[in-house]
Amino acid sequence: MLAKVVDMIKGNRTRVLIASLAIAAFIALVPAATSAAPSPEVAKDCLRAAYMLYPYKRPGAAPMNGERLSFFRNCVAKQQASNSAAPSSENSPAPYSK
Repeated sequence: MLAKVVDMIKGNRTRVLIASLAIAAFIALVPAATSAAPSPEVAKDCLRAAYMLYPYKRPGAAPMNGERLSFFRNCVAKQQASNSAAPSSENSPAPYSK
């Protein structure tokens, strides 16, 4: 009876180990979602706007916070979303005219 319990525990441990390794391999092999880099024009416009709203302050003269970086990231995300949502003029059919 004790031998069966020990075998069952060993069997469960190997199953758990195999399942854990399978899950770890799956997680390691699935590519992470990455975002495309912004175009240079979008990055330049967003950076310019961020520095207009949150001007540069000499380090140590004022407490720094992440508002400029947060604004820049939100701006780039909005610009990329609006650019990807808008159809390109090259592939779109000509508008109907009378």
